[in-house]
Amino acid sequence: MSEVEQPLHTLEYRRWFKSLTWFHMAFCTFFAGVFLYAVHGSVFAPTPEMRTGFLGSILMIGMLLGLHLVFFFKFFHPRATSKFHVYADRLEVETGKRRRIAPYSEILKVYGQVLPVIGGNFGFILKSGEVFGFTTGLRDGALILDALVAHSPERREGLAELRAALIVRDHATDRTGEFFRGGRGLFTCLNLFVVPVVFAAYLVGRQGHSFSVPDPRSLVGHTTYGISLAVYSLVFFFVVTLNGILDFPIQERLVEEFSRGGREKPESRARNLEFEKSMLRDALPIYLFALATILGAYNRFDLNLLSVTQVTAEAPHLGLSPGQLLWIDERANRVGGPHSLHEGDKVIFQKSEVVYLGKLVGVPGAVAKLSEPGEPGRKPASSEVTVEPGKIAVRSNPEGDRTEIVDQTAVRGRAVENLRDFIYSRE
Repeated sequence: MSEVEQPLHTLEYRRWFKSLTWFHMAFCTFFAGVFLYAVHGSVFAPTPEMRTGFLGSILMIGMLLGLHLVFFFKFFHPRATSKFHVYADRLEVETGKRRRIAPYSEILKVYGQVLPVIGGNFGFILKSGEVFGFTTGLRDGALILDALVAHSPERREGLAELRAALIVRDHATDRTGEFFRGGRGLFTCLNLFVVPVVFAAYLVGRQGHSFSVPDPRSLVGHTTYGISLAVYSLVFFFVVTLNGILDFPIQERLVEEFSRGGREKPESRARNLEFEKSMLRDALPIYLFALATILGAYNRFDLNLLSVTQVTAEAPHLGLSPGQLLWIDERANRVGGPHSLHEGDKVIFQKSEVVYLGKLVGVPGAVAKLSEPGEPGRKPASSEVTVEPGKIAVRSNPEGDRTEIVDQTAVRGRAVENLRDFIYSRE
C-alpha cells in the first residue's frame, strides 16, 4: 500500500481576514434589506412622487449591492475558505470540494507588489492563462516562493525582493496584532477610541463657556471625528516609521542571503524581539509628546471650529473672485465675546437651508439702510432701520446693493482669507 504524499506546508488566511470576510457578508445582507425596502416602497408608497423616489433608490442601491456581492464571492470568500497545500512540485488550492492545481513547471510569470504596513498581493500566471493570486493576508506566503525556487532555482534572484517583502510584512502584521492584546491592547484602545471622545467632550464644554455653541452634541461628534483623524494619522506615521526601522535591515539581509543562494541562517528571517522592545520604549515618549502637541493645538486654537469653503461667484463688494478659498472661523458667530463679529467682517449665514456669504454692515443698535423689493431691473429702494438686539445687518448679494436683517443664530462664522487671521483672532 503506497504512502499518501504529505504537503510541505498547509497555509491559510489570517483570522482577521476571515473576520473581515464575514463582516462584509453582513454588510451585503444589510444592503439587501435596504434594497427590498426600496422595492416595497416603489410598489406601495402612497404618492406617485414617493414611488418615483424609491425607483431611483432601487437603481443606486441595486448597483452597490451587486458590486459588493461580486467582490465578496470573487475576492473575499474564495480566499477565506481555502487551504493552500504547498508541495515540492506544485501548489494545490482546496476550496470546499474543489481543488485547483498549479504545477511549478507550468508557471509562466510570477507577479507581486507588497508595500510596508499597507500590504499588497502576489501570485503567478500559468501557461494556460489561469491566475493564482494571493494577498498579504495569507500567513507565511513566502513559503510558496521557497518551494517554487527549490523546484526552479533559476527564479531565485528574481524573487528575492518579493520573498523578503512578504516575510517582513508578516512581521508587521504580527506586531500590529500584539498591540491589540494584553497591556498594549488596553493602551491602544484608550488611545484610539477613548482619548478622542473624552477630549472632544472636554473641548466643547470649555468652548461653551467662552462663546456660543449652537448645537453641542453635534459639535462633540464633529470634534471627535476630527481628533480621531488626527490621532489615526499620527499612529499611522509612527507605525510606518517604526516598521521601517525594524524591518528594513532584515529585508536587506534576506535579499542578500537569498540572492547568493547560500544557506539562510534561521535568525535571518526572525524578529529581533529585544530590539523591538527597546525601540518601543524609546518611541513611546516621542509619541506621547506628539499626541499632546496635537491636542494642545486643538485646545489653544479651537481647531475643531475651523473649516474652509470656496467662493462660487464673483463678489465685487467683498473683493472676492470665483475659486478663492476662505477660512471659516466658526467661533465668531455672535456680536460680543472673545471672538466678536465687527462691522466690515465677511460672514457666513444660513437661510432656508441655503448658505450665503455677505458683509456685516450693522451691529445691534446701529442704523442700517435696509433694502426693500423694487421693480424688476431697477435698484431696490432703501429705508433706515435700527438693528435690534440679537440681529445684524448684512449685505448679502454679489453686487452689495441689498441689505437684510439676519438673526445671529443663523450666523455660521466669520470668513477670512488668511489662516493667520483665524489663529490670532482672539482679542
